[in-house]
Amino acid sequence: MASKIDLDVRTVTSWADVEMMRRIRNSGAERYSTHREHITHADQVQWWTREAGGLQAYLFSPSDTMGDVAFGLLRYHDGVYWTTVGVLPEAGGRGIGSSALDYLVMSVAPVMCRAIVLLSNVASIKIHRLVADGGYWVHIADHVDRAMFRTALSVVAQQRRSRWLDAAGRPSGMGGAE
Repeated sequence: MASKIDLDVRTVTSWADVEMMRRIRNSGAERYSTHREHITHADQVQWWTREAGGLQAYLFSPSDTMGDVAFGLLRYHDGVYWTTVGVLPEAGGRGIGSSALDYLVMSVAPVMCRAIVLLSNVASIKIHRLVADGGYWVHIADHVDRAMFRTALSVVAQQRRSRWLDAAGRPSGMGGAE
């Protein structure tokens, strides 16, 4: 598995951003667990208009100036936060999907999220690493051709804490008197 990389992240704020999400998503439509058909521009506009209030969406670009190559989406539905990540095929295998998912789970989402992944989507299965493998996902169940995961609350909370606090338990970057 590719190591995680630093990405430039920006919030989806314009119709051009929404269209970029659609293009990235359509480039790998067959890898999604639901709605595997290509989405038209009109359908994307209708979806965004209807759902934008319950979404947090981001575009990601690596610092090597490839431009936007991935999106991350956090959707609140029926009391559950769901993650979705898409990466352009030509940018795959570089850790971009894993880094985008980490951003959603560690920086944006509440502690508990869920994801549904096609069992045939090997890359996505790999980035939903189980706690036993050093990740923060718990496998809930398989259903026909899909796997369902949820974040491990204690692991996510601990990883967030370790990112924000130094060895002495002070907020990172705050320093202190010697």
